[in-house]
Amino acid sequence: MKVTWKRIVFGLIVSGLFIYLTIRGLDWEQVFEHLKTLNPLRFVLTVFFTFVAMFLRGVRWAMLLSPYKKIPSLYLFSIELVGYMVNYLLPGKLGEVVKSYVAGEERDISKGVVFGTVVVERILDLAFILLLGVFLPSELKARVPVVEKISIGSLILLFVVLGGILIMHQFRDKLTKKYYRGWIGKVMLSLEKFSHGLDVICSPSVLIRAFIVTALVWFFTFLQLYVLMPGMGIRPDMALSLFAMFLFTLGITIPSSPGDIGPFHYFITLAFVSGGVQKDLAFAYAVVYHLSLFITVVPSGIIIFLTKGLSWKEVK
Repeated sequence: MKVTWKRIVFGLIVSGLFIYLTIRGLDWEQVFEHLKTLNPLRFVLTVFFTFVAMFLRGVRWAMLLSPYKKIPSLYLFSIELVGYMVNYLLPGKLGEVVKSYVAGEERDISKGVVFGTVVVERILDLAFILLLGVFLPSELKARVPVVEKISIGSLILLFVVLGGILIMHQFRDKLTKKYYRGWIGKVMLSLEKFSHGLDVICSPSVLIRAFIVTALVWFFTFLQLYVLMPGMGIRPDMALSLFAMFLFTLGITIPSSPGDIGPFHYFITLAFVSGGVQKDLAFAYAVVYHLSLFITVVPSGIIIFLTKGLSWKEVK
């Protein structure tokens, strides 16, 4: 997967649009005043909870890989940091591919299988967020009508993906055991390896344990949002924190520039404004929260990236 100028330009255009929608009408003097009120202790606590959530992602990934190979959670935690670091610095969500490549290369396991488990990670995340959306207060969702449409569309997509995986699992042997020549043979071989990584969906015990850890991942993500609220002078509100988490998680699936700059800030701001927070304060909060995530994954990810002897040329 290569970083192309078309992808970069497209991401910049999307980010530029969302940045414009976010900052129009802001009182910049007020924004800077709100930024000055940041409580450092609350900020550090937000960073800590981000690390905890990242570690739990490593634990979950180890569970999903366990039917194929036992890999330590701490090692996968470090690879998760590398993947997120790449997502913050390069366009196209390349981090998912990079972490699959690194883990497969270093642990001598098929990269197709590893990438298949990464897809299952994303399916678990999406399933949890959509379930969360069902239980969100209706008065909050009513203030952002598009939320219902996004939820329904995402739910349909999730069922389509799960149906496709089950069909692939059912007919995989018939499709891949045939002999194919040339590039078709290579594609079918890659598809077979990738589909093996998805087999964990058909393992209820592993999937249930992974979903429980997924709930913990999102609990600590919720805590990031919640503990930062009073640190920015916003009254703590559990429902509003959950709504912001739901909205920005769906929002950042939109392809954009590295770090989801634009969509991230827009949907966080939108969520808080819908909950009665003044827009200048909501935007300042979004900036600080984004910074807390950047500080967590980028420096640590770069250090791990360099200690492993990787290069940007390999990533590209």
